[in-house]
Amino acid sequence: MACLPGAGGGAGGAGGFVRVESQGQVSVSGEINVSGGNGARGGDGSILESVCSPPIMGCPGGGGGGGGAGGYIRLTSAEKVTVTGQLKADGGFAGEGGVAPMPDENGDPLHGYAGGASGGGKIWIDAPLVVGLDASEGTPASGPNQPGTPVIYTSELRIRAGFGDDPDGAPGKSTPAKGDTPVEARFPLGSLFFIQLVSQQADGAGSEAIQAEFDLDAAQVEAGAVILPALFPNHVAIEFNREPPGEYKLFRAIHLGQVVLTIKPTDSSIPEAKVRIIVERPESLGQTNNMYDDELVDHAHLRGIPPDILKGQVHRESLFDLSAYRYEPFAHDQLLISRGSALRERNPTPSTDWRLIRMMATCRRVRQYSRQTFRRARGSTS
Repeated sequence: MACLPGAGGGAGGAGGFVRVESQGQVSVSGEINVSGGNGARGGDGSILESVCSPPIMGCPGGGGGGGGAGGYIRLTSAEKVTVTGQLKADGGFAGEGGVAPMPDENGDPLHGYAGGASGGGKIWIDAPLVVGLDASEGTPASGPNQPGTPVIYTSELRIRAGFGDDPDGAPGKSTPAKGDTPVEARFPLGSLFFIQLVSQQADGAGSEAIQAEFDLDAAQVEAGAVILPALFPNHVAIEFNREPPGEYKLFRAIHLGQVVLTIKPTDSSIPEAKVRIIVERPESLGQTNNMYDDELVDHAHLRGIPPDILKGQVHRESLFDLSAYRYEPFAHDQLLISRGSALRERNPTPSTDWRLIRMMATCRRVRQYSRQTFRRARGSTS
């Protein structure tokens, strides 16, 4: 005679689906639960009587049912989503196996196999601002008593920055905004760059720029290195089109140093964000004629003129010929140097050595003097 085990337990049902969409704010203060159902317990085995030996035996219990998969919660708001309650989309627990009415020959109960716990579902929140819930990769199910937790996708505020004057056409880089803690952004001296605050979609596939005002704090220009007269001597970066709010702001890195930028969204429900703009020395000025890049960068910082403009002027005037003369007797220099005299007719050699190599040496002396001044200001002799 065949032994009939207990019936297997039924599987838990899959979690449900909750979707909320609003043009206003969405607030969850209670509980939304779309977790999967738990698997049912397997049926107990029966007793089998037989003329064979042994005359009475217990049949094993049935297997437990598997837990149901977690469900799906999606909250969408055009303004803000606040979660102070609980969002649940966990997988279901496994059902226990049934038990035989009699132990085996060793005295152990004949349990049926337990079912498996199920994986978590998904929680998706799209809004310019999400409060009370962070993104999470979730955890997988493990064994019968450890259901999986849901993957949580949330949109987030990010600082996006890049080079050029077209944020839509530039690749740019972004990093999460940190409220009152400034996010660092580094740019080479002379560069044109943009900064904007964006709300990145929950899946990271896209982002939406946020209208905001952009305010620069007082700059910390590298000490002892700017010689007057200079352009914008008290600025590290200058902004273009300062007054109206916009989806981004353009800046030019004009002196070495740093300054904090505060981004204030016009929508007061969206928090402010801060960026620490750090202007540093460029690695090089182009790929050719780099022998005087350091001196050109020094002089650019001294006077507030972008170093690429200075290098372009050197190329235009001398083609980087170290013996080239800047002196132009029939142009502006006739008044500044010759004072209107026809020195070219009396002595073809200028009274001052204006060769490029001499000008570069002058830049070196100015840089050395500026560094010495800076060290004295700090009370250092090193």
